[in-house]
Amino acid sequence: MFELLKTESKHTKYFYFFLCFTFFISCFLMLPFCRINLIKITEVILRKKLSFEFWNRVILYTLTTISSFSFYWLLFSFFYYYVKSHKFNLKQTLILISLLLFINSSLVQIVLLYDGIVYGADDPAYVIIAKAIAENTYKTDFLHMQYTIGYPILIAVIIKIFGMNFFAIKLVNVFLYATFVVVLFNLLFSLVKDLQISLFISSLFCLNFTIANWQNHTMSDTPCMVFSLFCLALIYSIYFTKSQNKYFKSILLGFCFFIAYECRINGIVCLLALFSTQFLICISKIFLKSKVLHELTDSYVKTDWKIHLTPYIIFIIFLILQKIFYPDLPRKDLHFLEGLSIKSFFQHFQFFYIIYEFFNSAWNKLFHQFNILSKIAFYSSLILALYGLIKNWKKLPFFLIFTIGNTVTYCLWGGFGGIRFYFPLFISFAVFCAYGVKSIKILFHSEQSSKIINIIGKFSVICFCAMFTVSIFPFYTKKFKNSIIKNGHSYSVEAQDIWAYINENIPDDKTFIFRSPRELWLYTKHEIAAFDQKPDYYLHSFETPIDEELRNVLSDEIVSEDRIEIDGREFELEYSNDKFKLFCAF
Repeated sequence: MFELLKTESKHTKYFYFFLCFTFFISCFLMLPFCRINLIKITEVILRKKLSFEFWNRVILYTLTTISSFSFYWLLFSFFYYYVKSHKFNLKQTLILISLLLFINSSLVQIVLLYDGIVYGADDPAYVIIAKAIAENTYKTDFLHMQYTIGYPILIAVIIKIFGMNFFAIKLVNVFLYATFVVVLFNLLFSLVKDLQISLFISSLFCLNFTIANWQNHTMSDTPCMVFSLFCLALIYSIYFTKSQNKYFKSILLGFCFFIAYECRINGIVCLLALFSTQFLICISKIFLKSKVLHELTDSYVKTDWKIHLTPYIIFIIFLILQKIFYPDLPRKDLHFLEGLSIKSFFQHFQFFYIIYEFFNSAWNKLFHQFNILSKIAFYSSLILALYGLIKNWKKLPFFLIFTIGNTVTYCLWGGFGGIRFYFPLFISFAVFCAYGVKSIKILFHSEQSSKIINIIGKFSVICFCAMFTVSIFPFYTKKFKNSIIKNGHSYSVEAQDIWAYINENIPDDKTFIFRSPRELWLYTKHEIAAFDQKPDYYLHSFETPIDEELRNVLSDEIVSEDRIEIDGREFELEYSNDKFKLFCAF
């Protein structure tokens, strides 16, 4: 690698020295005392008082951008020289990159974690079910929660070992997502046979703030995406490569089908992708003269019929075991079809919004004028994905089926559930983008065109990675992390204080009025009063839950008094802190 670097021109070497100097000086100037002195020196020179808060932020993120750009340019260059050197070993490189991606992805997520769960979302429901499974007290009519038990079973193991440690519980999704990034990298490399493309796209997932910060939620969306990828990777490995241990992989595929399905209903789309692939293989043998069918199954590797059946058998076995251990498990997968219409079907199509959100992060929150960066990233990647799909759709039958199946499922859904429901579509988007970049490299295969494309590609790669790094950087500062924790945090000092008071002073048979019954049950085992039941207590929260539909019965202004009235009954203040007030009926 260094021998190849020696052959470069003197100007190129000076440029690399300049990048190294820029990187280290930028990192040094990012230190708080340096930024303070820079502002003070500027004030002396200009003889003018400057806004410290504004210029401190400008200097910080400007230097972060410069250091990120320099770092990725150096990293990309040295990686390029290593690939070209005689010391390059593909197998060792794949293992090393996989390890680095896993470590970096884990660190990006872990630093953003806080100890607690989001207030007013589905998070406590999954934890309640997991805790009940760990304690062997799970009931199917549990607080009328219609949730699958795939994800709760995963975190029940953590609760069994570490107890109610929310940081440990969140590490389940952290580990799964870090594994996702590694598997995605290896799958992309198997598909496009290009190390740089695979590494670049995987790095964007590794550095993505939208998904990394989502691991503060204890919900099943990340596991569904992860096991969906495992299913697709196994399908490709079993049916389109000459890999070994196909029987074991088919058993593992059946298990992944079950976990994906038990995390979310759209997990069944993975099973549909396998069935469609097998169906195409079968009819291609019947219609031998069909050119399209032949091209769709051209890369198919002949597989034993037992391997074809094994995933379904394993999936059914786990379904039977689930029915044995949880015979009355409530699962209403078709409830979202209620009220479906042609209009609502198309209203629920949010694919482009979801992909845009993948690139939309901290910059947009800090400097709204920089939304253009996210838009450029979004449109350029969208064009690449569409081009890759158009040029290579015959190579991607089951990825295309997976995408269509998930998109139709979301359009059938009874409403837009946010970006988390659409996480599995990121898999297809990454694959299509990889093929798009590969197709462009093949298109411009001449020497002169190749140089131009390589320069444009290198600059784009570095800009994308730098933008993603800068996007996540603000959330590593104490101020921004506190703002995340404050947003709907049900594990604050004040919240723990009120839960402790209720547990120590109020009998278990007393009922409450409280806008978030799941939090109340999770921390105190007290229930909300039924419609025909007179409540014993009213608990008022001054915190804002993440779910905007949750509303207090009374306003913050009304509960400023020590006595309140609800439905003709008087309640008197019994206990309060800075964020909660507890009123008792008398």
